[in-house]
Amino acid sequence: MNKKINVIMMVLIIVVSSFCITTFSINNNKKCEAAVATTYSDDILYSETATQNVEIETIYYSWKDTTTYQINSTFPNYYNTNMSLTNTCANVAGANIVGFYDRYYDNLIPDYTTGIQRGNNYTYYPMSLNKDKKQAVINTLYASMKTNTKNDGTTQEDFENGLKAYVQSQGRNISYISVISGGNFNFANFDAELRNGRPVAFFLSGYNFVSFQDSGSQVSMTKNFYSGNHIIVAYGYQKVNYYNANNTLIQSNTYIYVSSGIHNEDGHYLLNSGGNMIAAEAIVID
Repeated sequence: MNKKINVIMMVLIIVVSSFCITTFSINNNKKCEAAVATTYSDDILYSETATQNVEIETIYYSWKDTTTYQINSTFPNYYNTNMSLTNTCANVAGANIVGFYDRYYDNLIPDYTTGIQRGNNYTYYPMSLNKDKKQAVINTLYASMKTNTKNDGTTQEDFENGLKAYVQSQGRNISYISVISGGNFNFANFDAELRNGRPVAFFLSGYNFVSFQDSGSQVSMTKNFYSGNHIIVAYGYQKVNYYNANNTLIQSNTYIYVSSGIHNEDGHYLLNSGGNMIAAEAIVID
């Protein structure tokens, strides 16, 4: 009886050991316990390394209806200017969020105010104005987010922890609210968070940026698709339904207004057009 128990125990040890060795090797030498708990969204590294594919699309229509909402008429659209830093999309996204909230909490970017009030709207200054102040935030987040320390880029977990550390160092609190439900992007929740004045970070595996011209009867879109992983910050949207002369719906597009994090890249992300949204989180600083 004891021999049988010993044999069973040995088999169990071998099976468990084999599992640990396997997870150890495929998770960059992490401990077995950590490997079991780690999810794909934590493992994925966000960087700017990507291949690009360009497509042109034209939509001919007779009329359209449009629903638009933006937190503000403008928003920060920073980008990295420090060529010694690489894979900075997470750091830039964090800086854009910090810049957005600096409107309310002027100490988030030390010795700098990110914009000016104009009537009912707030105008955010471009990256080119006092760029050293904004780049200093990007530099700090590069360190606090542990960018490129595990591999090329930043994980979602390190993005969240690094941004939290920065915000708390400036005497503020931060929280994250997912707008993903059942593994899918929940547009109603996204809309609700925007209307509460909260920008939303998108964690993307494969992404796009589009530019378009609308003549009133046709839309010509240039769609730039990228294969890499990227973090962008959303501030609003425009939902457009295009109809023909028979009042039949031809196509429905949702353009998300975003800070791309890339210099000279148009800030429109076409929802549900290539790639995967791994996570989406509204970010609250108070």
